[in-house]
Amino acid sequence: MKKYIPHILAAMLPVLFFLFVIGIAVVREQDITHERKNMESHIGEKVVINKDTLYVVDYSFFMRTYTLSNGAKVDQSFIKKNNK
Repeated sequence: MKKYIPHILAAMLPVLFFLFVIGIAVVREQDITHERKNMESHIGEKVVINKDTLYVVDYSFFMRTYTLSNGAKVDQSFIKKNNK
């Protein structure tokens, strides 16, 4: 029986690796969904720049930017900092 243990472990290794990759993918997908909802929640918010009042009309998840009502694109940190 002892001589079969390495073969059993070798057969289980790909399965364990597959389960590990699936686990990482699930956690990452949850993080992405949370971040998208967070960015989407800022749509419609008022942003004051100097004397101009603008509104967030769109966002780019991959670029981490928001589009304002005048067409300007600003970094997500600007929106979060401006709303505090």
